[in-house]
Amino acid sequence: MKRFLKTILIYAAVLSGLTLIVNQLYYIRHTKPNNNTVKFSSVPYGIEICNLGSSHGLNGFNYVGTDKVCFNFALGSQRLCYDSRLLRYYLSHLSENAVVFIPVSYFSFFGPEEEERPDFASKNRRYYDFLPGEYIIGYSIKEKIRECWLPALAFTADERLFDALFPHAAHTDNWSRTVSPEDAAKDGEKRYVDHVKNNLGADEKRLYNGGDISSLYEMISLCREKGIEPILVTTPYLPEYPDAIRESDPGFFTDFYAVIDEVQERTGIRYLDYSMDARFQSAYSLFMNVDHLNREGAEFFTDILIREALEG
Repeated sequence: MKRFLKTILIYAAVLSGLTLIVNQLYYIRHTKPNNNTVKFSSVPYGIEICNLGSSHGLNGFNYVGTDKVCFNFALGSQRLCYDSRLLRYYLSHLSENAVVFIPVSYFSFFGPEEEERPDFASKNRRYYDFLPGEYIIGYSIKEKIRECWLPALAFTADERLFDALFPHAAHTDNWSRTVSPEDAAKDGEKRYVDHVKNNLGADEKRLYNGGDISSLYEMISLCREKGIEPILVTTPYLPEYPDAIRESDPGFFTDFYAVIDEVQERTGIRYLDYSMDARFQSAYSLFMNVDHLNREGAEFFTDILIREALEG
C-alpha cells in the first residue's frame, strides 16, 4: 500500500511539474506579450502626466519626447468604468498637481453596461493580472486561478493546452504602419458599425451607458479631491470616420456633445477636442488606420496636447 501511495505521489508531482512548466510557457508566450499589461508591473511613482482610455489612448499618446514622468494607463477596448478603477488603484503613484488626460471616444457614453457586452469575459481576464479583486468587475477566485496560475488549462475557443509549446507568429508592429486613403474609407464605415450602430438599443435608439457616464464623474471628483487636474480629450481622427457616422446617423454628434456639455456644465472640466483638428485631417502618414494614430502621429499629437493643455 505504501509503495502504491508513493507511486501516486511521484506521478502527481511529475504531472504538477509538467503542468507548471507548460503553464509558464503559455503565460509568457501567449498572454502578457499580447495584451499590453506588462507595463503595469512597473508603474512609476511621482507621475506628472498620464492618460487613461481605450485603444485611442493606448495608440494616441507617445511620451517619448517628454521630460516629465509620464505613464499610459490605456488598454484596447477599455471603457470608462475600468479607467476609474485604474485611477483609484494607482492614485498613489501620481504626484501632486499631476495632469490626467481622460480620453472620450465616440463610443464612450453609449451601449450596454460592461458586464452585458459579448466580449466582457475575454477583456475582463486581463485585469486579474495586475489589479486586486475589489477593483475587478464580477471578481471570481476561480477566474483568478485560471488566469494567473493555470491559464494553459483553460479549454476555450482561442486557448488550448498545447498552445504553450508553439510560439505565435512574429508580432506585427501595427503602430508603425501608415494607412492609405483607400483603407481609411473602408475603415470609416466599419468603425461606424462597431462604435455607433452596435451601441444602439434593441429599439434602434441611442442607448446611454449610465455606468460609464457615472465613472467619468467619479474620476473628475477623485482627481479634484487630490489636487490633480483631469482634462477630457478626444484624440485625432481622419475625416472618413466622423463622415461615415454623420452620413448614417446624423443625430449622433448632437447626442455625443450634449453629454460632454453637461459634464462640463456640472464640473467645469476642460475638454480638448482634436477629433476634427485641421492639423490631422489629411495627414494619412500620421495614422495607422482611420481612428488610431501611429507611433509618429502619437508623438506629434502628444507634443501638441501637452503644449496646448499645460503651457497654452
